Amino acid sequence: MAADGEVSITILMPVYNVERYLPGALDSLFRQTWQDFELVVVNDGSTDGTRAILAEVRDPRVRVFDQPHSGLAAALRCGVEQARGRYLARMDGDDEALPHRLAVQKARLDRAPGVVLVHSLAETMDPDGRRLPRVLGDPRPSAVTKWLLLWQNPIVHPTVMLRLATLRAHDLNFRLELFRADEFDLWNRLAPHGDFEAIPEVLHRYRVHPGSMTGRNPADLHRVAFTRVIAENFARLGVPLAPAATEELAVISGATQTDPLAHRYPHLRASLHTLEAALAARFCAVFGTDPAELAPARAEQLMRWARYMAGTSRAYAARLLAEAVVRRPAALRTPFFWLVAAVLALPGLLRGRLARRDARRAPLSARVS
Repeated sequence: MAADGEVSITILMPVYNVERYLPGALDSLFRQTWQDFELVVVNDGSTDGTRAILAEVRDPRVRVFDQPHSGLAAALRCGVEQARGRYLARMDGDDEALPHRLAVQKARLDRAPGVVLVHSLAETMDPDGRRLPRVLGDPRPSAVTKWLLLWQNPIVHPTVMLRLATLRAHDLNFRLELFRADEFDLWNRLAPHGDFEAIPEVLHRYRVHPGSMTGRNPADLHRVAFTRVIAENFARLGVPLAPAATEELAVISGATQTDPLAHRYPHLRASLHTLEAALAARFCAVFGTDPAELAPARAEQLMRWARYMAGTSRAYAARLLAEAVVRRPAALRTPFFWLVAAVLALPGLLRGRLARRDARRAPLSARVS
């Protein structure tokens, strides 16, 4: 237990019309092996039975805050302001936490003062709670995670636990103007202040259903917000990037809801590899990272970009594939390298079909050891 009456963990749960799933989410928290926590629930103007379910909870650790429907970022921001714990754990009202989640994540933060954020894998489930085959998350070393965060978000938001004192010390919170890129932005602004540790095990069950907060994202607003965060990331590192190229980078990195295979990239054509090299040099200098630590991730990213660039320029896609081998010769031994090479060699129609068939497998098959 925390000393002097301090709560060790605040669980932050924004909710909006989740009456069907909320009892299961609450039950998964009340069954945690670590019980010294408070649960801050921010009800974002629910119009179903969500508020009635919360009113029936008699556990004194639960604090409920009601607000007019304002969106996820506003609910998260309110929750951070109200939190009183040493650590802040995220949770969604339609998900479930495995029983040992809090204990495992707290232990990691307790023993590593330099770590400011931990995150884990999450198994997916359907609306009825049946397990789906996909596992979310990308467990990488801290430096690699921060590198990837420059243009995409490899961290599964509801699996996060972080040091609340670090947010307060640097005046960090979720920004309201970034539509569904608010956590992507916050992780980037938190990155200079400590390490991010990935726990390579499933600690969370993530529900996939059409009514989820992440399922209601207008694609154009989502893309604009991601583009803005990427622009700010590059500006912090002092790497110039034109606005049109920034939007293309958001799309080609798979960070938005825009299909990266169907998109065209005239502003990144012939310059993406030099941009990536300049960014890597600045990143390693600013974060004190050994370039060799990034080499596998850089090769992997270039191969994925080569696949998406094929519709714009097959010649330049081949150049990116060659650059991947320059970054990491071991790329030649990966099935994904030869898949992309085969895609580039095929006629246009077959190339598109093969690339689309492999789209969901790419993040795993591209990994370069």
